[in-house]
Amino acid sequence: MTRFRDELARLETDPSGRQWLFVPYDQLSDSIGPLSREDPSELGIVLVENRWKAARRPYHRQKLALVLANMRHFAVEQAARGVAVRHVVGNGPYRLALEPLIKELGPMRTMRSAEYELRLDLAPLVQAGGLVELAHEGWLTIDEDFTASQKKGPPWRMDAFYRQVRRRSGLLMEDGKPIGGKHSFDADNRRSWPGEPPAPEPPVFEPDELTIEVAELIEARFSDHPGDLDLTSLPATRDDAEILWRWALERCMPFFGPYEDAMSYASSGLFHTRISGLLNIHRVLPARVVDDVAGLDIPLASKEGFIRQVLGWREFMRHVHE
Repeated sequence: MTRFRDELARLETDPSGRQWLFVPYDQLSDSIGPLSREDPSELGIVLVENRWKAARRPYHRQKLALVLANMRHFAVEQAARGVAVRHVVGNGPYRLALEPLIKELGPMRTMRSAEYELRLDLAPLVQAGGLVELAHEGWLTIDEDFTASQKKGPPWRMDAFYRQVRRRSGLLMEDGKPIGGKHSFDADNRRSWPGEPPAPEPPVFEPDELTIEVAELIEARFSDHPGDLDLTSLPATRDDAEILWRWALERCMPFFGPYEDAMSYASSGLFHTRISGLLNIHRVLPARVVDDVAGLDIPLASKEGFIRQVLGWREFMRHVHE
C-alpha cells in the first residue's frame, strides 16, 4: 500500500492531544457522528483494514474493492480536513487490533456497529470502558417506531412499521393522511419493461492510483474469491459517490416505480440506482437520499416506491436484526 501510505504521510498532522474515534468500515462519513460537528484539529480516527475479516467468507471481489477503496479514500479525505489518521492492518478480531491503540491513545468513541458480528467482537472493549459506544446516527427511525407498530409481536409486518414511520415523520403526508390516498403504491409498481423508455447506462469511473492499488491487493491476496473486478463501475471517492447519486436522481428516479420489480436480459439494472453499497457504508447518507427523492418532481409511485425501500424495508430490517 505504498501509494496510500505516501498520501497519508503527505497529509500527516500532529496527533497529540486528540480525541480518538474508531470508525468501522460501514461508517465512512463525516456528515454523522462526532466528525460532523467537532473540530477536525481536535480529532483522530482509527481505521482497521482487516485481512482476517476479508478472508472469513467468500466475499465478492468487487465488494472487497468497494469497501477497501472507500476506506482508504475516506482516510485521505479526513487527513486533508486536519483529522489525525491511524490506519492499521489487522489479521484477527478487531478488538486485538484496537487494544494496543487504546492503551496508547486512551479510550475511544465509536458509533454502535450495524453488524452483529462486529458488535460481539468489540463487546469486551465496550464493557471494559476502552471503547465508548455512541448511537449510530445513520439510522432514520427509533426503537419506538418498531415497538409501536408491532404490538402483537411476531410475525412482524413491514407495512405496519412503514405506516407508523410515515405518520410520525410526516413524510409524503398531508393533514395526517398519505399524499395520493394510500401509503404504498406497490401494486402499481409491478410492470414488465417493454424496452421503452431505454434503460440508462450507469456512469463510468476513472480509477485513481489508490483504487488501482486496492485492486492489486485483492488480486494478490484474495484471488480465490468469486467474481471479477471492474474498477470502471466502482465509485471509490466522495466525488464518485456524488456522481452516481446525481445520475440516479436524474436518470433512474422518474421510472423507478413502475419497473421496480422488472427484470430483463437487455439490462442488468434497469432503473435501479445502484447505490445500496454506498448507502450501507454511508458514503451516501440515507437521510439525504430520502430528502432528495421527496423533493423531486416525479410520479408519486416512483417517489414513494423508492422511499419505501429506504425508510421502510431498510429500517424495518434493521429493527428485526436488533
